[in-house]
Amino acid sequence: MRTYVQFTLVAALITAGCGLQKTESPSTDAISASTSTDPTTLSPLGQQAYAVLQTNCASCHGPGSPGSGGINYILDFNSLISNGLAVPGNAAGSTIYADMKNGVMPPGGGISSTDLQTIFNWIQTDLKAGGPQPSPSPTPSSLPTSTPSSTPLAATFTSINANILTPYCIGCHGSKNPASGVSYSSFTATLKTVTAGSPSQSKLYSVCNNGSMPQGGPKLTTAELQAISTWITNGAMNN
Repeated sequence: MRTYVQFTLVAALITAGCGLQKTESPSTDAISASTSTDPTTLSPLGQQAYAVLQTNCASCHGPGSPGSGGINYILDFNSLISNGLAVPGNAAGSTIYADMKNGVMPPGGGISSTDLQTIFNWIQTDLKAGGPQPSPSPTPSSLPTSTPSSTPLAATFTSINANILTPYCIGCHGSKNPASGVSYSSFTATLKTVTAGSPSQSKLYSVCNNGSMPQGGPKLTTAELQAISTWITNGAMNN
């Protein structure tokens, strides 16, 4: 949930979605950017790291993706650095690497030890050495971008869907191959993670409340958590 490229997604990732946890909240312009580094301009190690991110993270956090957790720039090395997901010379302190090592990203884990080592080496040496970081190429305007919801936050499914599920969860938990088999693509699908009347027994609320979701971005605010809790307490109606 909220929130590649946690988007908290490699030691997206070195806030982040497809959750990644960022050390700082990025600027609005950084979140809305949907760009990609040209891999042909990178060092051999940089190209290997790019391939790992493209294979494991880009579907949720790359250009043209839903931008789970507000991160759709997992293939833009400059943005990874500027938004704090990758810290040159400090792989252990990089969200993208830490989330991969801890099995948070990609959703369900599964990254190979070889790929994990590639990400570690890339952050620790290639970025530290000032490897090529070309200016990103603009994404065609036809690609979708995230926009804030115009629906006021309230304890209703309509509001929760518009303000929380769609922007922060659908990227990884949509109707097609949802992560861990959990989908928030509809009211009916969402109810499979909810026990009406009991937020504490509802996975939708508990994973947000304990901070494990959304992946790849900032955690839910107190107001957002309260909206989910109240909606469930009131019977989790399709309102």
